Amino acid sequence: MRSERAAPTRGGLSAGGWLGLGLMLFALVGALALAGGVLAPLTTGFSHRTEAAAPPASATSPDTAPYTAEQARARLDVLREEIALEQARLAALRAIRSRLQAELPAAEEAAEAALTDPPEEAVGEPPPAPPQPAPEPPRRGPRVFIHHRASSAAGLASATDLAGALRRAGMTVAGVRATPNVPTTPVVRFFHTADRAEAARLASRLGRGWAVQDFRAFPSLPARGTLEIWLPAG
Repeated sequence: MRSERAAPTRGGLSAGGWLGLGLMLFALVGALALAGGVLAPLTTGFSHRTEAAAPPASATSPDTAPYTAEQARARLDVLREEIALEQARLAALRAIRSRLQAELPAAEEAAEAALTDPPEEAVGEPPPAPPQPAPEPPRRGPRVFIHHRASSAAGLASATDLAGALRRAGMTVAGVRATPNVPTTPVVRFFHTADRAEAARLASRLGRGWAVQDFRAFPSLPARGTLEIWLPAG
């Protein structure tokens, strides 16, 4: 059986080869067309965003804007004033330095003199001693208060006479007091246990008929050593 071979065409390719090559070219053209349709919007949008983000060529930053003649003169005046102030401050500091340098030798000499020759302490009379309070005279026995009836001339006379007699006897009569209410009998009152014996001796010295009253429960107690004499109405 005789095998049939495809007759080669012009250029060395068979008819089937040319057919396959045509299909590949067709597919390549379609792919390129599809890619162009997809990339075109993306390219267009990117170019639009780039143009929007870029600043206009005519915009100029205010920091880089050149000074006008008036602004330059104002700036120059400010700088001159600052230079003048600094020069004045420097001159003041130089004057202070000159003054301190002039005073330095005298201060050093004074310091050396103070270290080598300390001042002698002034020797004089000692200051007078502060006055001492006059000593109180020694008190003999208790302090006695004499009470009599108020608005009674006889009671006042009796209290005054009794006070004189007790003072002449060396006792301390602290005062004579008038009171609206007095007991019916003469009494000597004491307010502390330590004064009981003194109250008894005073009553015995005053004579017969004098009683001793215990007032230790009195709400407002006087100081220790206080006795009270109460004269009846007379």
